[in-house]
Amino acid sequence: MCNHCGGKGMIRVCYQDGSPTDYAVCLCEASQWYRSDMNAGRHTGSYGWQVWAAREQVDPERIAMLEDLFNQEELANLGFPSGAEISSDDDLTSIGKTRKTKL
Repeated sequence: MCNHCGGKGMIRVCYQDGSPTDYAVCLCEASQWYRSDMNAGRHTGSYGWQVWAAREQVDPERIAMLEDLFNQEELANLGFPSGAEISSDDDLTSIGKTRKTKL
């Protein structure tokens, strides 16, 4: 199980300045459903993260791919080998709290 998202594939990013919460699709195996537009072997035209946003009533503008929020160096500092995964949810949250994302 992923230490960063708890095997859920989605990470909540909070900010110290009180900005609205953003969400990041993790880089782990559990996140692959969110990154796919396939269902029963067919392209649906909607990605899993879009379905999740509708179900959870989250503004799709508040969701980004993790690699879009952090550069390769930041991902490496968090423990993602070559930008592939993160070391801890606390590390991610603390970085997210200290700077505004590109959303």
